[in-house]
Amino acid sequence: MIKLITITTITTLALFLSINLYATSESKSILWNDAGVMKRFYLLPEYMALFNLNNHQGKNINTTPFITIHSTSELKTKNIKLDPKSSSPLFSDTSDGKPKYALPGGVIVFFKSGVSDTAITSWAAQEGVQLLQRFPHHLQQKVWLISTPPGIESLKYADKFLSQKDLIDKTTPNWWYHAVAK
Repeated sequence: MIKLITITTITTLALFLSINLYATSESKSILWNDAGVMKRFYLLPEYMALFNLNNHQGKNINTTPFITIHSTSELKTKNIKLDPKSSSPLFSDTSDGKPKYALPGGVIVFFKSGVSDTAITSWAAQEGVQLLQRFPHHLQQKVWLISTPPGIESLKYADKFLSQKDLIDKTTPNWWYHAVAK
């Protein structure tokens, strides 16, 4: 049984089950389309990722880690309220829960060859999203990081953008994953 800790968590989990991302009952998993390939991820309801959104530059640089992982029981014990703008459920691509992934927000969009910068800018304005960063190392395609909310919402946006076949070749959410240096 999933222990829900706040209204935000309830809302996040309800959104997870309600959006059209092929939610399955098998071990709390979802299927989603990643750049044209169907992938399965498992929800890890016992954890939440909290993102540090303090992006100050200059003398007083914030040295807090970009992301911290908390157990839902710890959040409940410490009465920490989740902000949907800076938190995400955790996922894994294996049923044993390793490695851990989170969605800090953003979708990487691969535009079709020949799509003009003007068309991309116009598309972003129509969608109500920002073009955050272009990846210049893709010479054949225009690849952009697009602003989206964090968490499961970014999966929803990735699927929505992928349906626009006239402009977009493929999409993938901006996944964060836990890596340990060896």
